[in-house]
Amino acid sequence: MARLLILLSVVLFSVYQTEQAHFLEKNYIDRINEEATTWKAGINFDPSTPKEDIIKLLGSTGVESAKKASIDQFKTDDDAYENVWIPRTFDARKKWRHCRTIGEVRDQGHCGSCWAFGTSSAFADRLCVATNADFNELLSAEEITFCCHTCG
Repeated sequence: MARLLILLSVVLFSVYQTEQAHFLEKNYIDRINEEATTWKAGINFDPSTPKEDIIKLLGSTGVESAKKASIDQFKTDDDAYENVWIPRTFDARKKWRHCRTIGEVRDQGHCGSCWAFGTSSAFADRLCVATNADFNELLSAEEITFCCHTCG
């Protein structure tokens, strides 16, 4: 009986100690929504979801490295970019309104193959623009990953 009580105590303590993700908190989501203009953040996970489970879905371990990168790393010596005018704002959904896939956010659930979803979406958008909407369909992320049994 004492062993059962100790085991139960350890299990309860470990559940209590599971770090919760700050990005599931309402005040954090409200702060994001104050700044977001084209989308709305919401609670997409149970508040008791461990932070580690959500981080597995992010698909990148290089976020901190990118934050530390110098702006000089992104400059080019190519003269073709010297006098290019870049607009202050640009929204592809407005520029190519006839392409219904542009701006669509696909739910990949717990699939770790974000690269496949991103690639198929971007390629579908480019096909729509290039064909002046003759091609205006989604491409299948599932077909890209069908033979990869370890891709998430």
